[in-house]
Amino acid sequence: LYFCDTPCLKEFSKDPERFLSSTHFRLEFEDLEDA
Repeated sequence: LYFCDTPCLKEFSKDPERFLSSTHFRLEFEDLEDA
């Protein structure tokens, strides 16, 4: 989760299930996989 800023990490801590299912996380994760 290195790409996350502070608000993003707070959201993850508050509701990890919803965060992990979010489009933002998937797109960022796919970008990391392509790197």
